[in-house]
Amino acid sequence: MTERWWRDRYVEIASHGYELRPRYHPRWQPSWLKSGKDFYAVEDGQPTIVRVVLFIFCSPAHSDS
Repeated sequence: MTERWWRDRYVEIASHGYELRPRYHPRWQPSWLKSGKDFYAVEDGQPTIVRVVLFIFCSPAHSDS
């Protein structure tokens, strides 16, 4: 799966009470473009090693607690 796959499903996943990492938001812009830092020096520039579940967490707005 690619980052585009996750980006394309961001809204659908959120509608089920889950939230993806900010880099998968459809309007996300890489932080290194504004900061001038090298892409590998910032969190959102790191390569995706583990895919699927680790990038999804339950949104606090949808939690039962």
